[in-house]
Amino acid sequence: MDEQERKQKEHPLEKFECVRNWLAGLEQQTRYGYLSTLKKFCEFVNKNPTEILKEKEGDKEFKNEKMVLEFFTKQKSASSGKVHVARLVSFFDSNRLPLDFTREQVKRVSKAATPVYTDYIPTRDDLIKMCEVSDARDRAIVLTMSSAPISEDLCDLTRAIFEQRYKEHVERVGRGELGKDDPLCLAPRGGYIYRGKTKIRIRPFLTPDAVHAIRVYLNTRRDSAPWLFVTPTKGKMREQDINNMVQRLAKKAALEIPKGERIRAHAFRKMFKDVAASHKIDRDWVCILYGHKISGSEDFYTVASEDRLRAQFKEMVPHISISRAQNMVILRNQFGEALDDIVVEILNVLKDMDKTKLARVAGYIQAMKPSIEWNPEKQFEPAFYRIQRALQKVLGEGK
Repeated sequence: MDEQERKQKEHPLEKFECVRNWLAGLEQQTRYGYLSTLKKFCEFVNKNPTEILKEKEGDKEFKNEKMVLEFFTKQKSASSGKVHVARLVSFFDSNRLPLDFTREQVKRVSKAATPVYTDYIPTRDDLIKMCEVSDARDRAIVLTMSSAPISEDLCDLTRAIFEQRYKEHVERVGRGELGKDDPLCLAPRGGYIYRGKTKIRIRPFLTPDAVHAIRVYLNTRRDSAPWLFVTPTKGKMREQDINNMVQRLAKKAALEIPKGERIRAHAFRKMFKDVAASHKIDRDWVCILYGHKISGSEDFYTVASEDRLRAQFKEMVPHISISRAQNMVILRNQFGEALDDIVVEILNVLKDMDKTKLARVAGYIQAMKPSIEWNPEKQFEPAFYRIQRALQKVLGEGK
C-alpha cells in the first residue's frame, strides 16, 4: 500500500498527533473501537481532539469530567457507556491530562455501571513505605516495577535472562566500561526485548537497588522454576497476582490513597512517565524505556543506543528508587526480626531443659568472652550475643 492509499484509509481523527500517540501500538480492531468512541464524543461536545485537550489544561471547573459523564448517560446501556468512558479515560491519560471524576460520581450516573477508578500514582515515599513492609520477593517486584514498569510482562521475565544480563553487566564494570552503580539493561547488548501484548521493542533498565533486591530474593529461592518471580506455590505469576500484591502492600503500609482511587501495577508506568516528564526527557526516549510505540518512523531506534538510554535513565534513578542506605536499613531490620525468632525458639528449648544440664551449658556459654566487636547502629547483633541474652533471661526467670 503506497502513502496515498494509506492516507485514504486513515480515519479523519488520525491526523491529530494526540490521537496517533494514543493509538500507537494497538491492534487495528482495537483502534477502530477507540476511534469510534472519540468520534462520538467529539461530535457530542462539538470540538476536535486538540480543542478538547486544550480545554482540559488548567480547567478548574471539571468541564471535561462533566461532559464525559453526560455523554455516559446518553448511551443505550450502562455497559456500553462504561466501555466508552474507559476509552475516553485512556485518551486523556495518554496525553498526561487524567480525568478527575470520582467513583461516587459514576455511581450516581448509573448503579448498573462498574465505577471508573482513577489510578493512584505512587511517589518515592510510597515506594519506601511499601518496601519497609515487604518480604524479599515483594520488595524485588516493587523496585523492579518502579524502574522497569512493564506491567504484566513482568510475569514473563526469567531467572536466566536476569542472570545473563547481570553477568554481562558485571563483566563490563570489570572492564571499566560501566560504573559500579550504573543501571543494568534487561535487553541484550545491541538488542531489545518485546512486550507480550503489543510486540513493541523495549530496552528497560533496573536501578541498582532493584538489582540488589532481586539478587537477595533469588538467594532465598530453593526451587527450579524458570520464572524470575514466582507465586508462593512456585508457579508463574499472573497480572492479577501482582495487582493483589500491590494492593496488599499499600494497605499494610497505610498509604494515603484518596477515596475513589486505586493502586495497581499499571500505576507504576504512570509514575515512570511522570518522573520522565518532570525531567523533560523526550517522549520517544521514554517510549523505548517503558514500552510504548514511538511517533513517526522507527529511525529513532538507531539513535537510542543502550548507553544513551542509560544516560537518560540515570537522571530518573533518584526518584524511582530507594537509597542504598535505606535498603540496607530495611534488610537489617527484617534480618534482625528473623534472628529474634530463632532466639525465641532457643528460649523455648532452654526452658524445657533439665536444670543441671542448663546450669552446665549456661556456665560454659556465659564464661566465654565474645571475640566479635559490633556497632549496634550499623551492624546486625551477632548470634552469640543473642544466645547469651536468651540465657540470661532464662536464668533470671529461674531464680
